[in-house]
Amino acid sequence: MRITICSLALALAVPGPAWAQDAAQTNFPALKDYPAAACSKPAALPKKPITTSNVEIERYNQLIANYNTLGKAYVVCVNAYVSNANKDMDVIRQKSRAATDEANRP
Repeated sequence: MRITICSLALALAVPGPAWAQDAAQTNFPALKDYPAAACSKPAALPKKPITTSNVEIERYNQLIANYNTLGKAYVVCVNAYVSNANKDMDVIRQKSRAATDEANRP
């Protein structure tokens, strides 16, 4: 009886294929190197001029227009990145579902 309990304890202590995956591990090691978004966030919003000079106001308006253009491009870039990442996750989901289906077949 003692040998059986020790054998059972040893079998449970030694990870087998079913227990090999730790929560911190991955099936795809390259995932830790998944590319970050290569989008350039615009610099800080320009400060309003303290003068009422038309030249300064026009310069400020141009800076704001440029900031808005860069901001829109940034949003488009981030949305494309997220869309592509979602497609990557869809592939992973499809493969994991296929593995689950295969494992559940008699």
